[in-house]
Amino acid sequence: PWRPEEPTSAQKLILNSVKIRNCSAAGILSRNYSIQATNLLVGDCGQYGVALTGGGEYQFEHFTIANYWSYGIRQTPAFYMNNVYQTANELQVRDISNSTFINGLVHGSNENEFQFSFNDLQLPSSLSFNSIASHYTKQQFAVFPDPSTIYRNQNPAFVDASARDFHIRPNSAAADRAIPSSNTFALFDLDGVDEQSEGDRKSTRL
Repeated sequence: PWRPEEPTSAQKLILNSVKIRNCSAAGILSRNYSIQATNLLVGDCGQYGVALTGGGEYQFEHFTIANYWSYGIRQTPAFYMNNVYQTANELQVRDISNSTFINGLVHGSNENEFQFSFNDLQLPSSLSFNSIASHYTKQQFAVFPDPSTIYRNQNPAFVDASARDFHIRPNSAAADRAIPSSNTFALFDLDGVDEQSEGDRKSTRL
């Protein structure tokens, strides 16, 4: 059943200029939690790069999720989001609210690296994606996210994915597609480069 009496956690995880690498399972795994992430790199995870489950509230801006795990077969996507989780007795459905994903790259070595699984009892009340370059072959939702905000299956043109250098080249699908940010934490990338002074020419360079 839908459990509106179970609100998103009052606690919040804040990630600013963080790299999460070489995880045997998930780089980030949440359940009905609140996460604010800016200038984030998640790479090389044996399962999910980022798995946001059981509802929650999320703000991600200037992020790269690049999963090229090479120590075994990975069956899970780099990015996954759902609004349900199974307890011992029942399936619970929670809302995803006030959540935005802006200026990001989601890529990896699998065919479907960007996946959703939403229960029809409670579709996300407020969830948007803007300027996201991603790799997937199946449209998980017919009308969500807005396809005009997603650059699907275009070359991220990483400098050297095999060497885990996820800077982007000038011919990247993400180049010149970032939208301006009012978030002061997003002004500088993980290299310390002022993104605003470069005219927001990149979706991310981590």
